[in-house]
Amino acid sequence: MDVPAVQPSSNVAFHKGERVLLDRASAGRPKQLEDLKRKFQSALESTKCLVGLDMEWKPDRCKENSNHVALIQLAFGGSVWLVRTCEIDLPHFVRQLLKDSSVVKVVAGLDSSDRNKMQSSFGIEVPKNPEEAGFVDISLLARECGFVGSGVKKLCERYGLPIEKNKKVSCSNWAAARLTEDQLQYACDDAFFTLLLGGRLLQEEKVSPSMLRTRARAACDLVLPVAGLSMRTKDMSERRAEVNAFLQELNEAISRACEAEGVAKFPVAKLGQLRDKIGVAFGDRASLLLVPLGARFLKEQCQLFGISKQDHVWARSAAETAPFTDEEKSLEWASAPEKSLQTWLSLQQPRMAKQELLGRLGLLARAFEGVEESAKAFAVRKQACELSASATDSPDPPQRGQAARSAAGLRPSGNTKIVECRPRPLRKKSDPQTVVARGIPKQ
Repeated sequence: MDVPAVQPSSNVAFHKGERVLLDRASAGRPKQLEDLKRKFQSALESTKCLVGLDMEWKPDRCKENSNHVALIQLAFGGSVWLVRTCEIDLPHFVRQLLKDSSVVKVVAGLDSSDRNKMQSSFGIEVPKNPEEAGFVDISLLARECGFVGSGVKKLCERYGLPIEKNKKVSCSNWAAARLTEDQLQYACDDAFFTLLLGGRLLQEEKVSPSMLRTRARAACDLVLPVAGLSMRTKDMSERRAEVNAFLQELNEAISRACEAEGVAKFPVAKLGQLRDKIGVAFGDRASLLLVPLGARFLKEQCQLFGISKQDHVWARSAAETAPFTDEEKSLEWASAPEKSLQTWLSLQQPRMAKQELLGRLGLLARAFEGVEESAKAFAVRKQACELSASATDSPDPPQRGQAARSAAGLRPSGNTKIVECRPRPLRKKSDPQTVVARGIPKQ
């Protein structure tokens, strides 16, 4: 399948400036803390009261388990301060910065869960309109500009600053006794690139003006040209090739497993148990590559995998993911959607299963989103829904047996039985159970 599974750029941008760590060791004595305070105030003055802000905490696994903020990242131009609030009380000079509305704090996606975290962790209340307290949210700026994707990674790609956002590191234990180098780099990158993106977005014509944003833009114009000198790039082509090879082999293993079990989809929770052609478990390989085998990560690899609402995965076929032709893309999807769908169906291979057709339509809609043809993307998705609601396919189930199970890399078992992938009952809207991880916006 000639489809890139991850971001094609081989160069990745990262922060390589000064890193200051405030933890039990560095801020444990009054004299040390006083020296750090003077250095902190000097850094704030040098950036004209402009700072990039992010927070991390141990992932909340359920609603009842709400962990406090474990790390605060503050980017002062090219230097990033990391405050380990899981080890020390929030220093009073950091608290003052967070509460001071005259300090411009550039953030990414400061939603209600983030505000609740600040309240429960530090007793700091952020108003419903965070700009009243000096917070400039780049996600809000991006939406005002009509950009597709308002997260840090997507926005960095838009401005030619490809960064690495490893989900396994993102959802790691930020309250661990010792942070890894990967965690430290991730934390610095989040605050640093949030600050850089703030400068880029504030220059966009569609951004609504305000006194705070005008002040923020003036500070960005002065500070960020120098801050940009703390950015470096590294060649990630070798790692990208390893991850792409891993995902391609996983795609093939899922196909073999579905054939062996006689089902169309495979549970995401069991992917780690699958084995490659030489008998190595994909869970072990994923750990070595720092690749999460969760539904969220697999959704990002949409060119190779499809994910159901019940967290079951299927492998996309070569026909489903083949490059789109000019004829497919030039159809009048927005003005004549039904006619375009019929013409599009006639262009596809005659033996494509319905699931493949639906998947290909979904990928086509994503392709239009990538070039911001939102009207076309909406029309394609609507036609995919109508096609899905029509008569379903009923293909003959694949052959079952121990030979098929062995080919799929599944361990033999004395009491093996074929398991159907039955959908779980939908949860009622009134069910209050949710999982909030790292303050990721619900949308």
